[in-house]
Amino acid sequence: MDGVVYLKNVDFYQYYFRRRGADEVAERLEVVEPNAVSAGELARAYRGTGQTVYVLAGHHIQFDDESLWTLEQASTSHLTAFLYGTIVYEFTF
Repeated sequence: MDGVVYLKNVDFYQYYFRRRGADEVAERLEVVEPNAVSAGELARAYRGTGQTVYVLAGHHIQFDDESLWTLEQASTSHLTAFLYGTIVYEFTF
């Protein structure tokens, strides 16, 4: 799994994954800002790789319409789920 989290939540998610024995996931977490520039960079980095990227957007942070459109166009499938105060975006590239 490729994890991408908002900067303020990195420490929490690293702790969370390590506590559950997923050290490798914790080490591969990346940060993406919820804006069109970062969404474009993410799309370019993963387009055509076949990898699935999960974006955990805590505390009601979400992509704006342009950012979400950019990621949806670059991915082969996408899903948005809501888990309490967290929005989970799943993009398969």
